[in-house]
Formats: sequence, structure tokens, C-alpha cells
Amino acid sequence: MPEDILVISLDDRYARKYFDNLSGLLSRLNIRTYDLMSAPSISTAFSLKNHITLSTVYRAKGNEAGRVYVIGVDSAFMLKDSISSRNKIFTALTRAKGWLTVSGVGRYAQDFEKECKKVRETYPYFIFTMPDRKSLKTFQRDLSESQADLNYIERKIMELADKTGTSPEEIMEQITKTSKRKK
Repeated sequence: MPEDILVISLDDRYARKYFDNLSGLLSRLNIRTYDLMSAPSISTAFSLKNHITLSTVYRAKGNEAGRVYVIGVDSAFMLKDSISSRNKIFTALTRAKGWLTVSGVGRYAQDFEKECKKVRETYPYFIFTMPDRKSLKTFQRDLSESQADLNYIERKIMELADKTGTSPEEIMEQITKTSKRKK
């Protein structure tokens, strides 16, 4: 059923464009979509009957679907060493109850594919290199400081979204546009 399908964009900058194009293509095939980026922020519905759900990772948190398509893995994998990018990818991948398809283009998508292949080769074991204690402490300190800053910014964006009735994604899009104009 369409409501069992979820499309998640990992590319925050172009998610709206992806979803507009995808909605148009699916509409021509008489397939309806429910774009959470266009839904009112007060809406509590994550999916609608007979509609494919289109979502960002942030709106998909805590929700699952039988069939998940993750698009734009290349944009998130550009910063593959970033904890927040890894968390974003992990969150998107774990929204699938049954089937998962991941797409991306270019070198970063290929890097993601290589990493997945390594994980499959060692399955059921997950092998990684543990950093030494000193670098781990430095990493944790830096992470907690930057995470505190990110949490503060995220809280402020959510407050602004509630106050203005816009989505967090739209606010981020406006911030991006404004910062580009100032350059």
C-alpha cells in the first residue's frame, strides 16, 4: 500500500526540490504523495491513507515504514566522519521495517557503498578500530561542547518553527539563503 512507503531525503539543501520533482512524477502515474515538508508543522499525521510519505530525517524520527527509500546518501556521506552525519544516516536506514533502498550519486555514494560492503563481509561481526583513550577523551570533550551548541540551535529553531507555523526545514532553507547572500 502507498502508506507503507516512505522516502527520506538526507540532502537538507535540496530535499524540497527532490520532493517537488518526485511528487510531480508520481502524480502523473496517479500516485499520491504526502510531503511532510509542506505539511503544517502542527500536523501530527506521519502518513496518509493511499499516499507515499516524503520526509526529512528529522520528521521521520520515531516513525517506520515497511518500504523505505533513502535518497541523497552522498550529501550526508560527504561528512562521513561527522557524528551528526553518521547519526542522520543511521536514523534514516533504521526507519525500514522490511525493505530498504539507498540512493546517491558520485564519489561519496561510492564511499558509502564501500563501507556497507565491508560491513557485509564481516557479518555477523562489526569490526572497527577503537581510538586510544587520550584521543577518545579529546573527541568526547569536543563532541559534548559542539553537541551542546547544536542542541541549543535546534531548540531555538524548533521554537521559531512553532511560533511562526513553518517547518524547521523551511527555517534552515531561509538561513542558508540569507548566508549565501551575505557572502
